[in-house]
Amino acid sequence: MQRNLADPKDAQRVGALINKAKAIAEEIKAFPGVVRVIPHYDCDGITSAAIMVKALMREGKKFRLSFTKQLSTGFLEELGKEGNKLVIFLDTG
Repeated sequence: MQRNLADPKDAQRVGALINKAKAIAEEIKAFPGVVRVIPHYDCDGITSAAIMVKALMREGKKFRLSFTKQLSTGFLEELGKEGNKLVIFLDTG
């Protein structure tokens, strides 16, 4: 279904989404530690990881990148042991 942004409700939702994305970007920029990036190991995940890593590098952020095929309980338990303060999951549906 195609939406018409001329509809005030749709335009309001898009505006709210943009504002939320800007707020998240500011939180990431202000974060003082290492950013943990976990994308899915497929075309979409690799592409989103490339975009995210480029943005982090542009901001001078330290990051650690690991790809995963699937988020399993074991993977999440190991990730939890790392003590990360900011983890970004990309395309891990």
